[in-house]
Amino acid sequence: MQRRTFLLLAAAAVGAQLTTVACGENTPSRENNGPTLAFLAPSVFLASYRDLDGAAKTLATAASALRDAPTAATLATAQSAWREAMKAWRRTDAFAFGPVVTRSSQAGIDFWPANGATIESTLSGTSTLDDAGIAQLGGNVKGLAAVEYVLFDSTNGDASVLTALSGDAGLRRRTFTALIASALEKRTAELFNAWDAAGENFTKEITSAGSGSAAYGSQKAAVDDIVNYMIFAIESVVRARLAKPIGKESGGVAQPALEESPRSDASLDDMLATIAGVESVYVGSYGGATGPGVSALITARNVDLDTRVRAAIANAKAVLAAVTPPMRTALLGDKTALEAAYEGVNALKRLLATEVASILGSALQFGDNDGD
Repeated sequence: MQRRTFLLLAAAAVGAQLTTVACGENTPSRENNGPTLAFLAPSVFLASYRDLDGAAKTLATAASALRDAPTAATLATAQSAWREAMKAWRRTDAFAFGPVVTRSSQAGIDFWPANGATIESTLSGTSTLDDAGIAQLGGNVKGLAAVEYVLFDSTNGDASVLTALSGDAGLRRRTFTALIASALEKRTAELFNAWDAAGENFTKEITSAGSGSAAYGSQKAAVDDIVNYMIFAIESVVRARLAKPIGKESGGVAQPALEESPRSDASLDDMLATIAGVESVYVGSYGGATGPGVSALITARNVDLDTRVRAAIANAKAVLAAVTPPMRTALLGDKTALEAAYEGVNALKRLLATEVASILGSALQFGDNDGD
């Protein structure tokens, strides 16, 4: 199972792989947890899901335009919209708790890998392509990965993609893509509604933690979820998106088939988006809004640790950015840079999973078994 379900599997391991870390006098009080929760919930979490829904709407619109008029321009617009939607989704890795879990949102939004054989079988078949038919398809034939499969071909290029989408022969393929993108947007809209004050308002579950929240009996419980999912997000980059394709689990032999987002060559951008999401949660900054993030809780206890975490985040972004794209060629010709990226991101994960979790008194809800 790969990154789309990795975080859910990690969360399910609570109790089975519980690691106890220091608490006691380092456990944050309601007073210094409150401002962080009050800022992050609406200004980072909710705002990010709003932007994800907006990006999914743009993708659905672009896919419809491509269906109606398959040209190089409409294909490029749809591809760009897909990249933005994927980055918006990846930024939410750092807080993939609450409605994402209870609604099994990952399965409908971003199940990887897409089943290319089943997609092609669907496209070559005669079944009616409509919303009801799409709803019956499995998760590996829907979502962002399925849209990527149709819109990109890193081996043969955009000309091949456009040929497959063109004319009467390509109409079914275009219709499928538009329907998949529309179904995807419905899932992101549901997810945003689950967080929005005008909807189910999970945001309030966090801001009212310890004071009437049904999800969190204490503010510390909410902070623990936030810390754990930051770590889960970085762990998914380290283990699923770097270690496996680099060959850490196959005797050092690169495994290009395990690269994620390979058809679009978006793998490196996706990883950077995940780290950007973690950074937003840690420093307390998103979309022009700034406030107390997890950093505020750390600074109150150990200024040096906060400095080191910020430096580790900056370094993780830098080492990933230093890999010459695309990742598929780096795996075969620039593995040194990928090894450096692995080490840099892993260093961030270890800092979060040890010192940050310890100073906040948070129990880790996953096993640190990435094999490194």
